[in-house]
Amino acid sequence: MTIKQWVDRWSAALVVVALLANAGCAVALIGAGALGGYAISKDTIQGNADRPFEAIWQASITAVSDMGAVTGQDREAGLIIGEVQKSDVRVTVEQMTERSVQLSVKCRRNLLPNLSLAEKIFVKILRVAR
Repeated sequence: MTIKQWVDRWSAALVVVALLANAGCAVALIGAGALGGYAISKDTIQGNADRPFEAIWQASITAVSDMGAVTGQDREAGLIIGEVQKSDVRVTVEQMTERSVQLSVKCRRNLLPNLSLAEKIFVKILRVAR
């Protein structure tokens, strides 16, 4: 694949994502690799990771703690609640298979979505879990 073909593909993908976002579409699917892609909604980043539950759970606690504060957690429900940059954060880790989980990060500030922060937390969790 040439650089021009690569740029054309990514440009087309970005245009589609931008159009879906402006049209109020609830979900756009992007990304790839060990994560297997992730979905973006109005206030949540969600994806499946090929890592054990425990690795993602501990990485989630570490990431939220590093960026702000964990204010509550329920391991059985797979829920971590915290506050980062004055935004309310909810991280959900759900066991899918023995070695994969679904990770969701939801952020809201003053009841408004904070998607850029949700993405930063999501990426930090995956980096810590490596």
